[in-house]
Amino acid sequence: MQAFITRGCSTDHGGKIIEGEDSWLVEGRAVHLEGMTHYCPKCKILSKAIGTERGFILIQGKNPIVHGDRSSCGSKYIKISDLAGRDAGKDHTSSQLKLSQQKMDILHNINL
Repeated sequence: MQAFITRGCSTDHGGKIIEGEDSWLVEGRAVHLEGMTHYCPKCKILSKAIGTERGFILIQGKNPIVHGDRSSCGSKYIKISDLAGRDAGKDHTSSQLKLSQQKMDILHNINL
């Protein structure tokens, strides 16, 4: 599983993540999204986040950045928490079916 990158995380070039989407929080910290920037002290530029798993989950139409993703300068993002992460699992379809069944059960209970 790959942990989400949030405000307060860093990069292997010494950059600190200060930009994040406040509508999606992990341990109270905003998640860093594709296209957001951070200052890279090694390269001395503003570097853009590049997401690796496009479309797995979208936040405000953008992919969240996870541990191991890279930025436009080549730096690698480093996690500070494993509390929440991205993992499609072995059988993504079965997890979707379970979720659909849970939704149907909830709707059935509401209609009783």
